[in-house]
Amino acid sequence: MMEWKFVVSAVHIAFALFSLVVTAVSISLSHNWGGFTAYLTQWNLTMQMLYFVCCVAFDASFIMHGFASETLATHRDRFFVLSFVYCNTVAILYWTIIFPEDLERAVSTAGTFFMDLCQHLFIIFFAWTELFLCYHTFSRALLEIFFVQAFAFVYLGWNYIVHAASGWFPYPFQEHLTWVTAPVVYLGMSLVTLATYHLGWYVNNRVWTAPDHFGRCHTSNFADIGNPDAEEKVVSMRLAEV
Repeated sequence: MMEWKFVVSAVHIAFALFSLVVTAVSISLSHNWGGFTAYLTQWNLTMQMLYFVCCVAFDASFIMHGFASETLATHRDRFFVLSFVYCNTVAILYWTIIFPEDLERAVSTAGTFFMDLCQHLFIIFFAWTELFLCYHTFSRALLEIFFVQAFAFVYLGWNYIVHAASGWFPYPFQEHLTWVTAPVVYLGMSLVTLATYHLGWYVNNRVWTAPDHFGRCHTSNFADIGNPDAEEKVVSMRLAEV
């Protein structure tokens, strides 16, 4: 078990360093009004970076002291929920809507295309790897779902402030929206975030059993899927945690 925990910690350190570098490069390349904060992509990169920094701090605490903070674990899982939801949402929106419309710029140079991959594709790899690497808590409480939605609407509000102050939208497709079509499009995006939230919750609870004292890492539940007796035991364990 200890060897596996060192592997998990090493993965978290690698992902944290990658997130820090990509975030720093993204900041240096942002020259428009609003800069780094104008894009949902950058908000998501920051959230993912904070998540992996929390992971590194949590892992270090356990390895050095033999115990881990439940408070830090809770904050880490909240960051993960936001990061998982918006990694998937950003990737879906970018590759289906923004990339085709901005194709000429996206593939103009190898460096630009590689940064697009870092910001909009590798983030999904990190999010899903982490989902299968460690158990996380998705509370499915209305407050958590509200928090996920509020994150999007706070960004959207800032998005329109950037437009009001500078006259440009961070995403080209927004130029074509009207006051009639915009609510429909944004509602659709909101539904995408809800779908990815519930997908994360479902996969997390199908793959993992119950948390332990180390970063909510525990035994994979793959072998138990489809086994009624095993699944009943897992359900009982989760109910006991509530």
